[in-house]
Amino acid sequence: MREEILRKLKDRLKQEKIKNENHNLKVEKIKELENDPKVREYLNLTESKHSSLKPIELTDERIVSSFYRSYLSEIKENETNGIYVYVGTYSYSKEANIVHDSDERVNYSDPNANYRIYFDIEQLCSQNIPISECEQFEKNHIVINPKTYLKEQEYYKIQKQFFIKAVMTNQEAAKKLVLGKYPRMNK
Repeated sequence: MREEILRKLKDRLKQEKIKNENHNLKVEKIKELENDPKVREYLNLTESKHSSLKPIELTDERIVSSFYRSYLSEIKENETNGIYVYVGTYSYSKEANIVHDSDERVNYSDPNANYRIYFDIEQLCSQNIPISECEQFEKNHIVINPKTYLKEQEYYKIQKQFFIKAVMTNQEAAKKLVLGKYPRMNK
């Protein structure tokens, strides 16, 4: 992603942390005031309730997780680090109709396979690559192959880890984290 977008993400993290700190200061002040005998008496006389506000304890990771997806649409395909997650090999469904509208997931080396799906960890959409072009695609790109059947779920986990690390440090550290943690395709 462009450094400009990463800077936006880092700025957003700072803004969210300031907002969180201001909220917590407000809660602290309210609790302090509610402990004052005169304020307690006022609340009792007016039959008002004590504040139900509570401090918010958010980690930087949780804050980044809450907003990074809203910036994915700003990242163009040619601006990513080119890290893809292999999510499956598919064969066109022989029962394509209103009831069965999806293709069949098959083994990676199934001779009847028609295409494979890859997700760029910095994008919103997938790439369906015809089997005849997959070898070339996998040679020209960094492709991660999660060791789980639920590869699409793992993709979201990898994406989140990448963005958290990128915002907390930089893109190179994020890339190193992801590539060190997950096996690459055909390596």
